[in-house]
Amino acid sequence: MNTTNTNKYEPHVGLQKVIPRDGEVDKTEVDIIAIHGLDTDSPRTWTYKGFDGEINWLESFLPEAVPHARIYTYNWDAKVFNNAPVESIFGQAERLLTLVDAKHGTSSRPILFIASCFGGLILTEAINRAAQVDSPYRHVLEYTVGIVFLATPFAGTDAARKASWLAVIQGIMGKNASNKLIKDLEKSDGSIRERVKSFAEIANSDSTRLPLWFFYETKKTQIMRNIVGAWFWDWFFPAFVLVEENSACIPGFKQRGLGKPHSLMNKFDNRECSDYIQVESAIVSMLDEVGMRKKQRAQFLASLNFTGMNERRNDSHMGTFPWIFDSPPEDSEDESNNLEHRSRCDFEDWLRSNGNTYWISGKPGSGKTTLMKYLIDSPRTKEALSCWAKNCTIICHFFWKYGSLRLQNNLKGCLCSIIHQVLECGGVSFRILPRDNSLSTKRSVTDWSRKELGDLCLKVLSNCRFPVCIFLDGLDEICIEDRDDLLELVQKLQEIPDIKLCLASRPEFPFISALSMYPQLRLQDLTSGDMRKYASKSLQPHVRKNRLSESVASDITERVTRKANGVFLWLRLAVSDLCNGLPQYRDSDDDLYTRIDQMPAELNALYEDIWTRINKDSAIYRKDAALYFKIAIASRDLIRELPELNILHLMATTTRPVQDSFLNTLSATYMEDECKATIKKIVQRCIGLLEIVPSGNHTREQTWNPQYASLLLYWKMKVQFTHRTAYDFFMDSDKGKNILDFDSTTSHDLSLRLLKSDLIMIKLIKWSDASPDVNYALDRLSWLPVPTIPREKIDEILVALKHLYDNGYYYDPRAARPHFLAVAAHPSFREFVLSNIESSRNPSSLATDVLRYKSNPHDSYLGYSESSSFPNVLREFWEPLRNLEADPSRKGICFPAEIYETDSEMPFRSPTGNFLFEILQGRRSGKIDEIYSQLERFSNARPNLQERIPFLLALASDGLYIESDFGEITLDSGEYDDSRIILVLEVKFLLWLFSERARRREMTPSTGAVPHRAEDTPSDTYRSIALLGFKSVVQPKIAYYQCSSNATTEQLLNILVQFLLGNWTDDLDKEVSYILKKIEHDIIAGSSGYTEIEQDLTVYLAERDLGWCFVDDDGIPIRN
Repeated sequence: MNTTNTNKYEPHVGLQKVIPRDGEVDKTEVDIIAIHGLDTDSPRTWTYKGFDGEINWLESFLPEAVPHARIYTYNWDAKVFNNAPVESIFGQAERLLTLVDAKHGTSSRPILFIASCFGGLILTEAINRAAQVDSPYRHVLEYTVGIVFLATPFAGTDAARKASWLAVIQGIMGKNASNKLIKDLEKSDGSIRERVKSFAEIANSDSTRLPLWFFYETKKTQIMRNIVGAWFWDWFFPAFVLVEENSACIPGFKQRGLGKPHSLMNKFDNRECSDYIQVESAIVSMLDEVGMRKKQRAQFLASLNFTGMNERRNDSHMGTFPWIFDSPPEDSEDESNNLEHRSRCDFEDWLRSNGNTYWISGKPGSGKTTLMKYLIDSPRTKEALSCWAKNCTIICHFFWKYGSLRLQNNLKGCLCSIIHQVLECGGVSFRILPRDNSLSTKRSVTDWSRKELGDLCLKVLSNCRFPVCIFLDGLDEICIEDRDDLLELVQKLQEIPDIKLCLASRPEFPFISALSMYPQLRLQDLTSGDMRKYASKSLQPHVRKNRLSESVASDITERVTRKANGVFLWLRLAVSDLCNGLPQYRDSDDDLYTRIDQMPAELNALYEDIWTRINKDSAIYRKDAALYFKIAIASRDLIRELPELNILHLMATTTRPVQDSFLNTLSATYMEDECKATIKKIVQRCIGLLEIVPSGNHTREQTWNPQYASLLLYWKMKVQFTHRTAYDFFMDSDKGKNILDFDSTTSHDLSLRLLKSDLIMIKLIKWSDASPDVNYALDRLSWLPVPTIPREKIDEILVALKHLYDNGYYYDPRAARPHFLAVAAHPSFREFVLSNIESSRNPSSLATDVLRYKSNPHDSYLGYSESSSFPNVLREFWEPLRNLEADPSRKGICFPAEIYETDSEMPFRSPTGNFLFEILQGRRSGKIDEIYSQLERFSNARPNLQERIPFLLALASDGLYIESDFGEITLDSGEYDDSRIILVLEVKFLLWLFSERARRREMTPSTGAVPHRAEDTPSDTYRSIALLGFKSVVQPKIAYYQCSSNATTEQLLNILVQFLLGNWTDDLDKEVSYILKKIEHDIIAGSSGYTEIEQDLTVYLAERDLGWCFVDDDGIPIRN
C-alpha cells in the first residue's frame, strides 16, 4: 500500500514563488523561503482546512504583515526513502542551496527561512554546508537574516525516556511511515545530533550571530489514530507531545510554545489567533532588524568615509605598462625588453602563485603610482589572480604626502579605506562587528581611535568570505611617525590566509630592510620602452609642421630617454620644455642637442633650470607663478572648506576685484574671462609644476543663480602639483623657497584671501554631496593672529559669514539652529560678538542664548580647539555677558553638537542646567580646577535650584555609563540587552554632588560658592527614577516603564548616587544588573508597580517639562 501511495505522489520539486503573484508589480526587498516537512508538500502543509474553506497563511496573512517580502516555498520529495533515507533527506540541503543560489545570485537581498518539522533538519544541514570555507554558497549564509523553526525534531522525542524516532515518524506519517527511514534515523541519531550541534555553533559564532526563533508544540498527538485511522484506539493508547520542547529548541536562542499539536504547527485559521501573532511577530521583528541594520550599516560606512579618501586613486593617469603582462618580440635583442619580459613573468607568476607579497620600488618620478593604477584597473590582473583564487577581490589605498587632508598620508586613513572597501563590497557580515554599545556612537572618522581601526581591520580581513589582493601605493609618503606602525601592519596582514599584498614605494632604507626578501621589480630599470613611445609621440606634431626632421626627432627621443635614467617625470618635463621652445626659438639641431646635454639630471635642478629660462625676463611672470605655487601649498596645508583647489577658486583668490567685492555680484562673463586668463598663466608661467586635471569630486553641483552656471566648468578643473617632487622642491630646497620669495604675500594675508574665496564659492555653488560648515571658516579665522590684522578685515569676514549663515547658504534657514553670535563667540571675536549683542533688540535674551550655547562646548565648532580649552572660552565671556544681563536660570533650547532640522521636541535647559548636564557626563575635557571654578560662577549667580534635569543611564556589557542620545534606540538581535534608566535630578542635588566630589578631591570652593550646608545630604534634594527601559519582546527597541517608588527602586537609586559620586566597583555593577533583571522579571509577570508609556521618550519628557520642550515649525518653544 505504501508503494502504491508513493507511485501516485508527484511533488512539484523546487522553489515556487507565492508572493507577489504572477502579474503583480514586484517592489519587494527581502526573500522569505518556507520549507515543509515529511509526508507533505506545498501549499498543503501551510493550509488550514476548516468549515469555511481553506486558508494558506503564507498567501493570506503574512503578505499584509511584511509587504516588502517576496515569499517562496521550497518543495522537496518528502516520500523518497530508498537506500539511505537520512542521507536522502540531508541531500536535499545541496539542492536547496543550489536553487537559492540560482534565484539569489549575487544579490544582496536578505533571506529569512521558515522551516517546518523535518524541513528544519534540511535547513540546518544547508547552513552547515554553506558555512564551509570553500563553499560556493557562503553568500547564502551571509545574507540569511533569520530562521523560524516550527516543531523541528532536532533530537527525536523523549517518549519512553529515550530518543525515539519511531514515535516521531509514525506520529507524522501514520500508516505510511517508512520503516527504512525509522531504522536509519535511529542508526544515525548520533550523526544528526552532531550536525545540529555544528549548526548551533555556526549560528552563535561571532562571525554569524544568526537570529533564530524556535516554536514547539504544547498539545498532544494521538499516534495510533494516525496509524490505524480510527478514533477508538485513543481509549487504549495515550496521546503525548510528539516533538517536545527539549527536542524542538536549541538552548541559547529564543523559543516559544504554541497551543497546537504537531500536525497544526504550520497552519493557522485566522490572523488574530495568539499562536499566529507570536509567529508573525518573530518574523516581523527579524525583518524590522534588517531595515534597522541597513541604517546602521550606512551610518557605520559613513563613519569610515572621509573627503579625499579616493582622490589619489581617482586622479587621471597617463600611459600604460604593457610590458608587465606582454612578452617582447621574439627577435628582440634589447636588454631593456628582456628585463621587462623577466619582470612580466615574475609579476604575473606572483599573481598566479601562493606568494603573499610583491614589492614595486622606483626612483621619485619613475611612475610607481601610474603603474599601480594600471595594475588595479587592468583585467589582466584579475585574470591572473583568478588562477591563485577564484572570486578574488582587489582593494587599494594610495598614501599621498601632498594630499590636502592628513588622513591621506597617515595610517588611520589607510585603515578606514581598507575596512570601508571590504565592507562595502560585501566581503564580511556586519554581524562580526563588536556586540557592545561602542559602534552606535561612531558617526565620523574622528570617532575612531587608530587602535580600534587596526583591530577591526585585522578582524574584517580575517573573516572575509573571499580572497583579497591589496595594492598599497606610496608607502614612503606616509607621515614619518606612522612608518613603523605601517610596516607592523604589513607583517600582520601577511599572516592572514588568502591575502596578497602588492606594495609600492621609493627604495628607502626602512622598506629595503623590510621588503627586499620578497619578489620585486625596480621600475626605473624597466620603463625605457614606454618613455621612448611618450617622447616620440610628443615630438610628432613638430615633425608634421617641419620644425623637426624624423631623424632628429628619433635622435632626441633616444637622448632624453637615456638621460631620464628611468624617471618618467624628468622625461615628461624635459620633452615639454623642448616642445614649448620650438615655435618660439627655432633652435638648430645642434642647439637642441646642447640643450639636452645641459639639462640637469636631478629633478630639483631641472625644475630650477626650466624656471630660470622661462621666467628670467619678466618680474610679473615670476610674481604670478610664485603666488600660484604659494596658493597650491596653502590649500593643501590649511584645513579648508574646499578639499581641493580648482580654477574658479584660484581665480577668486588671485583676482583683486573679486576679492574686494566678494559678497557683491560680479558678472558671469567677467569671472569666466578671469578663469580663462588664470588657465593661460598656469600654462605659461608655472613651468609644468602645476597641472590642470578634471576633478572627480564635483559632478552634480549647481549654482545658486542659474546665470553663473557657465562657471561650473572651471569649478571642475582641479589645480595640483604635477608630482610630489614638485611640492617637495618648494618645501625642502633653498632654490624652491627662493622662487616663492618672488611673491611678497604673507601667510596670514594668503589665509585671509583663501578664506574670502571660500566664501565666494559658498555663495556661488550649491553643493550636492554635503553642506558647507560655518565652523570651518570660524576655525580658520580664529587661528589668524588677529591683533596683527586690522579689525575691520576680520569684522568684514564675520559680517559676510553671518549673512551666509542667516540666509541659508550653510544650513536650511528653516532649521532650528543657534544664533550666529552664539556660534561665533570665541575670544578672537569677542568685541564683534559683544558689540552686536549690545546693539540687538533684546540684549538680555540674546546674551542668555549665547551663554547657554557656550555652556555646552561643541566638538564640531572651532574644529579641535574649543573642547580642549573648555571652560576657558566660557570664562572669557562670563562677565561681559552677565553685564548684558544674561540670565543663567532662564531655560531655552540647547543645541546638540550637530545642528539638525527642526524636530518636534528639543532639549530645553538653563545655562546652569546645560553646564551641569555636560560636565556630569564627563565628555568635556579641561582641567578639573577650571571646571570647578566655572561651577562656582554659576553657583554664585543664584541659579534655580528646583530645575529638574533628566539623565539617561545605560547598563551595557561593559558596565554602567551616561548616554547623551535620548532618541529612539533600535537594537539588533545580537546586541547586548541594554537596560536604560531615566534619572531626574534637581540642580540643587547636582551642586551637592559636585561639591562632594570636590571635597573628596580635597578641593575647597570659595566661601558661599555652593548654596547648601555642608551637613546636607542627597536626601534633602529631589532625585528620582522616572523611567526604566528594557528591550521590547516584540520589537527591536527599548520599551520604557513608569515605576512607583518602592524598596527595590529606592535601593537602585541609592546605588546610582554612589555611581555619580565616583564610588563604583564591579560588585555595584553586578548589583545594578541584578536589580534591573528582577524589575524586568516583575514587569513580565504583570506587576502593577510598572506601567509602559505609550509615547516616545522625548515626548514624555517634554510633556512634563523635564529638560525637553515641544517646538513649532520655526523652532520656537511651545510651553505647556
